[in-house]
Amino acid sequence: MRKWNLFFFLTVFLIITMVSSCDNNHENNNQECNNSGDSGETGGNNTDNSYPKLTMVNLHAISSVVSVSIVGYEFRSLNIARGNNQTFSLMQGMPGGYTDINITVGFRSHPASSVLYVSRNINFFNGKTTTVTLRGGEGEGGQYIIPQLIVSY
Repeated sequence: MRKWNLFFFLTVFLIITMVSSCDNNHENNNQECNNSGDSGETGGNNTDNSYPKLTMVNLHAISSVVSVSIVGYEFRSLNIARGNNQTFSLMQGMPGGYTDINITVGFRSHPASSVLYVSRNINFFNGKTTTVTLRGGEGEGGQYIIPQLIVSY
């Protein structure tokens, strides 16, 4: 019976690790994911670097980024803590074009709290990285600052 418990535990651990893994770069507190819809490495049709990339940076005072959505891509089950970032290679291209693309970022302050969302329209460029930074949360004197997305190219 004890063997089966150990086997079950190891199997579940390996499955969770494989499903949620990305290439980690712990020195820079960032991750890179190459795919079209989850946070594992599944690759794509385009092997050169002519596809756009999205870097999500979290500078929100009290929340973690838990999802990022743009046309044709849905990145869920994320946990981008304050001060960290994650880069997504959009290897399937941009089905809606490269300009005026809506991005929706989900964030929460505690694992048991509701997910809140903020969105805005941004542009992408082939072979370039668009950086989106979530800011907001608690400011000086305990004053709450409305979450916002800041874009840089």
